[in-house]
Amino acid sequence: MTKGDKLIGDTRRTAILNWLSEESTPITGSELARRSNVSRQIIVQDISILKAKNHEIFATAQGYMLLPKPKTSKVTQLLACKHDLTQTKEELYIMVDHGLIVRDVIVEHSLYGELTASLMIKTRADADLFYQQISQSGSQLLSALTEGVHLHTVEAEKESQIEQAKKVLREKQILLEEN
Repeated sequence: MTKGDKLIGDTRRTAILNWLSEESTPITGSELARRSNVSRQIIVQDISILKAKNHEIFATAQGYMLLPKPKTSKVTQLLACKHDLTQTKEELYIMVDHGLIVRDVIVEHSLYGELTASLMIKTRADADLFYQQISQSGSQLLSALTEGVHLHTVEAEKESQIEQAKKVLREKQILLEEN
């Protein structure tokens, strides 16, 4: 594409899907805008249109990702957890060390209902980056709204991986269970 050429409508949205499918890491809205030679706001609108057409795109703090088509049947489970900011990295490390992908975090807000944020944390490096962004931005965890109570959708190759992670989370008193 030459300078000044901009991708139009469906052509641009097809290009966005192609770019997202070629990358295993998130692409920022600004980068997609640069590649398309349009504004970031146009990209935000395009992402909404693509989501409405059932393309599994999600936004992370690092940019947009296309949810990969499952190559194998993965096991997913919701884990109820409770901790403060100081145990965040430990919680994430336990999960990724057992081969889990932490897909999201969910809290139940009294006014807004269920609030979900995509995470897609797969490695300790991802967990470190997430924690660094929280620390540097001065932001709070979503679970600060619920006194530390939150859910994570986790994914693994085998159920046993989730069970082993739950055992360690239970030992660390992070897993929230009935008494």
